Amino acid sequence: MAGSSFGDDTSVSGTLAIIEEQGSSPSAPAAGAGGILFTKSDGKLYWISDDVSEVEISAGGGGDNEFSLVERGFTYTHTSNTYFRTLPGSAGGIGQWTTAEVGSTTNATDTITIDFQIAGASGAAFIAPAACTITGLKGYVKCGSGADIITARLYKCTGTDNTSGTSDAMTATQINAGVAISAATNGNCFTFSETISSNNALSAGESLLLAFSADGTSTQKNYFTITILGAWS
Repeated sequence: MAGSSFGDDTSVSGTLAIIEEQGSSPSAPAAGAGGILFTKSDGKLYWISDDVSEVEISAGGGGDNEFSLVERGFTYTHTSNTYFRTLPGSAGGIGQWTTAEVGSTTNATDTITIDFQIAGASGAAFIAPAACTITGLKGYVKCGSGADIITARLYKCTGTDNTSGTSDAMTATQINAGVAISAATNGNCFTFSETISSNNALSAGESLLLAFSADGTSTQKNYFTITILGAWS
């Protein structure tokens, strides 16, 4: 390895080996301190810097490989439930995340039992036409009355043909750590962002679901727009 006449600090003749996989994502370096190139146990190549959130670059660096989904509406939240999108034609219609499923999850790979209809007709943000990964989400929330911190979570599940929609027997698996607003002030707007780099694969035919939970007992209406980011495998 040596510098070049073009002012590069380092050049490589041949191949460059990264000889150790990272068990978790490294912290981003400070502003102006460059970035970090690394690999993890999935064998993929990643980049992170102060200006760029962790991104997988081994799939080709973007373009046609990437996709995004936008969800917007409002949700009522309560600490004992997780709220999924309401069935079209129900009270409030498709723009509300008011279908309450008892219980909540905390970590990626945790599971919750939901109605079968949430996998498609009601709650699905996306049914994967081919294998893909979900790489992140970014959100903007306006809080209503109440003072509860709400958390956005993504789940995956697989629908079953010719099954009662209200049969409460489908397992949905959380795929992200969950991202919460920083505070809860009536009428104030908050942003949040999360990079998802593990437990995030969808197989063809699997449904992706967006849901919300809260840390308090208020029935709080929250308006939101969320972009879900992904990449084709």
